[in-house]
Amino acid sequence: MEQGTFKSIMNTAIPKGRVPYTSLHAMDALQWPEWTRRASYTAIAVMAGLLYGLSVAVSLALANVSLSVSTIWLASGVGLAAVLIWGYWLLPVLLPVHIMVAVAMGSVGLLNQAVMALVAVTEMAVAARLLQGAAMRRPLVFDLRGTACFALICLLLVPLCGALVATGWLWLRGVIEAPDVPVIVHNWWLSVVLGILVVVPLINHWLVHGAPRFHSRRRDAFWVLLALMVPSGLIVAYQLSAGSPVQALFYGALPALLWAAVFLRETGAATALALLAAAALGVNHGFPELAMPIWGVGAHLAAFGLMAHVIASSQHPSPIPLADR
Repeated sequence: MEQGTFKSIMNTAIPKGRVPYTSLHAMDALQWPEWTRRASYTAIAVMAGLLYGLSVAVSLALANVSLSVSTIWLASGVGLAAVLIWGYWLLPVLLPVHIMVAVAMGSVGLLNQAVMALVAVTEMAVAARLLQGAAMRRPLVFDLRGTACFALICLLLVPLCGALVATGWLWLRGVIEAPDVPVIVHNWWLSVVLGILVVVPLINHWLVHGAPRFHSRRRDAFWVLLALMVPSGLIVAYQLSAGSPVQALFYGALPALLWAAVFLRETGAATALALLAAAALGVNHGFPELAMPIWGVGAHLAAFGLMAHVIASSQHPSPIPLADR
């Protein structure tokens, strides 16, 4: 079958709305649900503003008091997802919401909070532009190329530049001392990375692919999961004996994360990663004496999460036989 014929079939055969991801070449078939396009601008602005304000409040509540930097900045993921779905016109809505919530909960002054909000909103705009180019309002695809672009843009370039600008401003204003600058940049960058890594794929996949569902026989999935419990149990037992509960959680949950990527595909992988992040950060906050450094948490989640997304995306059969390429 020729490439043009296949694309025409995909464009006519696949219904609008939540589309099952049947091919890495069927990107034109992926789209946001119908309600995201039919909702009024007022309803979208109110909903996005409320969700973004709530995410800012939760992120600030999780802040490390000594460094005034959140462990995970959920607002970066919520805001970026909203811009990807509805467009740049939401940025002037999110900016004042961010400032109001931050001023109500923060203590570094209105001007500093406004600059921090401006940096956060600019990060969303730049990341959305680099991810989608001129083709806005299109879901993200986490194939090999899409995952590599997502990692480079959202986990490295944009958060790091934002952290440098925001921390530099706070240092110039005398809010932080020079010796604290590297630590603040480091933690700021990682908090934004975690927020984007956990939230954006989760929202993207739930809206596009719907709730997790099995893509194989349930009996096969059950036996595979049962077989994985033996090596996972050995890993957890070893890490717990070494006094590393967070590492035990990570390496014990890795087989389950990959299992979700294989049998539950994109939505399963994103949901499992979000649950793993919540558990790891919960242990870190609940048991500070056993906590893993934030860079270790971020590195594990990024490595495991990106691997799971690639595996989930690669499960889709190729539409063109190798002999015909």
